Amino acid sequence: MSSNAYARGTKAASVWKRLSRVYYDANDRFVAWADRKKIPASIGKSVVPFSVLLLIMLVIVAGFALGATMLLVSGIVFMVRFIQLNNTVSNASNEAASSFGPEYRNGRDGYGYYYGAADDSIFSSAGSNNEEEEEEEDKA
Repeated sequence: MSSNAYARGTKAASVWKRLSRVYYDANDRFVAWADRKKIPASIGKSVVPFSVLLLIMLVIVAGFALGATMLLVSGIVFMVRFIQLNNTVSNASNEAASSFGPEYRNGRDGYGYYYGAADDSIFSSAGSNNEEEEEEEDKA
């Protein structure tokens, strides 16, 4: 029999045999230690299972902490990337909207929908307004 499943089974059996031998050896040593110190044998027998459970809990908590950290970091990276993409798209859409169609903004007649670029804004220098008024007075 040279199948892969058989090879995996024999390897798993040898690993289980080695782990159980280590477990029972450590348990026997703690029971002997409890007998030497005149401690009840039940305390000596509970050290190894308690240690194994503590190790399993530590691995689970570390896994959750690692997973939570990875989720937090990926969430922050996603938010930063989304903000950068959103600013790029919104800037492009504002330029496109102002050159191709009406845009709601403050123009010469107040807030409303205006076509064209925002260059014809009501905010201009005082000197240019005075020059325009002087030219109109000269024409009249």
